[in-house]
Amino acid sequence: MAEIDQTAEDDVIDALPVSVYHLDRLDLADHGAVRIWRKNHDQQVAHLMTVYTPFSGGAVETSDYLWQQGKLVSVERHISGAEPDDVMLRSDL
Repeated sequence: MAEIDQTAEDDVIDALPVSVYHLDRLDLADHGAVRIWRKNHDQQVAHLMTVYTPFSGGAVETSDYLWQQGKLVSVERHISGAEPDDVMLRSDL
């Protein structure tokens, strides 16, 4: 597994096969790639983006997680393809 440089402003872990997540009971490591991007601000995670791309060329799933002052305030998920879907969750805490 790739290590993340804690001192960098932007870190990219490219094409990680993830076997702990499941999509429709299929193991992602065998069916697609997950890419993770992280943006830090003041030594804390401010934005995390994940993109799941199936090897078959099917629907791409993108998730965005946003933090403010160390608290998760927003989660967005977008699915493209034959059956697109968008979900957004926000917290005003």
